[in-house]
Amino acid sequence: MQKLNLGCAYNKEPGYINVDLDSSCNPDLCFDLRDAPWPIESGSIEEVLAMHILEHIEGTNGYLTFWKELYRVCTNGAIIKIEVPHWKHDTFFHDPTHVRAVTPIGLRMFD
Repeated sequence: MQKLNLGCAYNKEPGYINVDLDSSCNPDLCFDLRDAPWPIESGSIEEVLAMHILEHIEGTNGYLTFWKELYRVCTNGAIIKIEVPHWKHDTFFHDPTHVRAVTPIGLRMFD
């Protein structure tokens, strides 16, 4: 089984497949998380890191595609670790690259 570090940028994690859209940060895999299918085998991922990426995924279709692909590639019982800025905090509001608020209730809709 494998582990994914999605939207890694320059924060590569050892033991993970580091994924980013920007090839200049030299990820293990370079692709857009809003596009399907991801170049990852179905049911092959046991753990996912998604650190400060969900608030940057543009478009409703792209966001929903992200979740569909995440479910496709993960094993049953996979661990998904998500970190986002609090949707009421200045760090969320003042960053022009933040395109969506991510809330606990919103995340539960994908559980």
